[in-house]
Amino acid sequence: HYRGAVSLDQNDVNLFYNLSNLYEQVGDKNHADEFLAKAVKLQSHDTESRLKLAQRMIEKKNLKKAEKYLQEVLKAEPDSLNAHLLMIPILEKRGDKEGLKRTYLKILAHEPGNETIIYNLGVLEYETGQLDKSLSYFKKYVKKHPKDAEIHAFLLDIYKKQKKGDLACKESHMLLQLRPKGKDNILFQLNCLNLRSDYKAIIGVSKQGLKYYPEDTALREYLILAYLKTGKRDLAMAQMKEALKGRPNDESMLLRLAKLQEKEGKVPEAIGTYGKLSKAAPGNREAKEAYPRLLLQLARDQEKQGDKKQALQTYQKLMEISPDNEEAEEAYLRLRLQVLPHGE
Repeated sequence: HYRGAVSLDQNDVNLFYNLSNLYEQVGDKNHADEFLAKAVKLQSHDTESRLKLAQRMIEKKNLKKAEKYLQEVLKAEPDSLNAHLLMIPILEKRGDKEGLKRTYLKILAHEPGNETIIYNLGVLEYETGQLDKSLSYFKKYVKKHPKDAEIHAFLLDIYKKQKKGDLACKESHMLLQLRPKGKDNILFQLNCLNLRSDYKAIIGVSKQGLKYYPEDTALREYLILAYLKTGKRDLAMAQMKEALKGRPNDESMLLRLAKLQEKEGKVPEAIGTYGKLSKAAPGNREAKEAYPRLLLQLARDQEKQGDKKQALQTYQKLMEISPDNEEAEEAYLRLRLQVLPHGE
């Protein structure tokens, strides 16, 4: 009956509203929307129905029509909170970040404590390079969510870009407590600690990082440095050996370990490491010079300690690589007469 009436009178807005309502009641949303759209054409002030139609168009992914209805609402009511809220998915789909900012600010004017809007504005300002504005929003948000790792990650990156080292280091420390597995942040925090010469803290952070990334050379280098700076040379040497398990021909690491072993009076170990270095890098000058020198020192020590048989073997080894070494030759001949049975 209503449809019949509509065919006779296309200007009676109540007929359209009633038909829309009836179709809504029987679950026919398409016809309900069709007659509601006809009704609002005749009712320029009906913002509520336009909001309803906009919502329906968004559900149907007809964003162009949805935006048309919302623009009509905002023209009549510029501060309509519901219209601004419905504009968000349309602007997001379009990638209109400046439009989103304006919309979020309108919403924030209605709801100054809306944490979601504050967060979204922070992200938008960050993405568009407005770091100071982004920082102000994130600071507000983090006050209520001090353990939000993502926010601390944003703050860290902003402070890095602004070259605010102390603040960046502080955020890095906080983020490390909340997200201990982030390798980039672990390395950044280690750099912060190194600048402060806080080697005790470096040991703790490096060891924590190596639990997650045992093959990472930079983390192990920091740990070696901290052990050396704190006088824990045995632990430093142990870490060097650990590093060499994955990189047995690392010329630099072999040389560092050999020198440290020599400095610590671990002559046999230093000889062994210099020997490995000579094989890994035959042209290494320091290894060429140190290896025979340490062999001679070891042989002398063994002879002084009365271990003539071992000294004889060491002198012999030295003669094999340095046949012109007169001291080694003389000592070898002398010890050979004392150690070996006559006739051998």
